[in-house]
Amino acid sequence: PLLKVGKESVKGLVALLVEPGKGDDFKPRYLLHALVTFVNRPENEKDRPTVREGLVAALGGDTPLGLKKYVLEELKHVGTKAEAAAIGEYLNNEETCEFAAQALIAIGDTADIFRKALPNAKGRGRVTVIQELGVLRDAKAADELKKAAADTDPVVRLAACESLGNIGDASAA
Repeated sequence: PLLKVGKESVKGLVALLVEPGKGDDFKPRYLLHALVTFVNRPENEKDRPTVREGLVAALGGDTPLGLKKYVLEELKHVGTKAEAAAIGEYLNNEETCEFAAQALIAIGDTADIFRKALPNAKGRGRVTVIQELGVLRDAKAADELKKAAADTDPVVRLAACESLGNIGDASAA
């Protein structure tokens, strides 16, 4: 019955959630995760787009940041290349970067989104984006990673060097 209502039912479930530490929302949280798990079964694949669209819709608007992280975490299980750009918007926020990165890695073939995020990424988020470019072995990012290997931040430098090693760019040596 919930899926027959469409993406608005998923967005409505997200609206019932509360930020961590600010109340009790285990029932809608459990139901949302169960719904994501349910549509991941091969026989329920036809309902997956409804859940994905609802989750992406919940990312927008006034959804609190803590809940956006949870939505991104759920998108890790059902997201596709179609949702990748919307997920990529959260790579440049230090709070959501790791969750967005995990979802994008699970989707696969998303190096272009990480590459686009790299110039504006800061702090922990910058390190995450750099690391994921290495995980994806994105040779197109090698020039930017070489610049990052000379960064003043030693953590950024180390991540960039590791990523360049994963890519196997001989000129980075």
